[in-house]
Amino acid sequence: EIRNALGALGLSGPKALRLIGALSGGEKARVALAKLALQPTNVMFLDEVTNHLDVDTVGVLVSALNKWTGTMMVITHDRDFARRIKPTHVAFVTKQGRVETHDGGLYESDFKRLDDVDGESDISEKNGCGGDGAGGGAAAMTKEEIRAQKEQENKKRKRRLDAPKRITKIEMLVEEKEQSVASLDEAM
Repeated sequence: EIRNALGALGLSGPKALRLIGALSGGEKARVALAKLALQPTNVMFLDEVTNHLDVDTVGVLVSALNKWTGTMMVITHDRDFARRIKPTHVAFVTKQGRVETHDGGLYESDFKRLDDVDGESDISEKNGCGGDGAGGGAAAMTKEEIRAQKEQENKKRKRRLDAPKRITKIEMLVEEKEQSVASLDEAM
């Protein structure tokens, strides 16, 4: 049963036998999901569950969550994932810290309204979801569209995370150039 759960999440063969310390972040997340899937419960709390998962694994997770009949509390910045799990109750936390809630599905207009309020689209989304699949949802995206969107999100995230390093490098270059200019001024 354990090997089946790991295999369903892409950890099969020798990968399923590795020690947890030898796994990547995404593989560790898959092990945690497999462990969670094997524990009988009717409530799940998922916090940024898609962060280290590839597109195919997210698809498997969405499929499993949509079949699940318990209650889920999902915290995510992944808009496509939020749509695909078909939430029945939605709560958004805006950048100003306000919480907006409503019953029903998740729609593009929810994001548009919050984008207008916040002035940008990077918001936290908290979705309380009923596993019965009730509620609306946007039309499913193709795997290629999802992959392209994920790639763009990952590039943006990486740029944000790399920004302090780039700024430091630029500041060092500016300082070097200023010293060169000062040396040339002294030589004149």
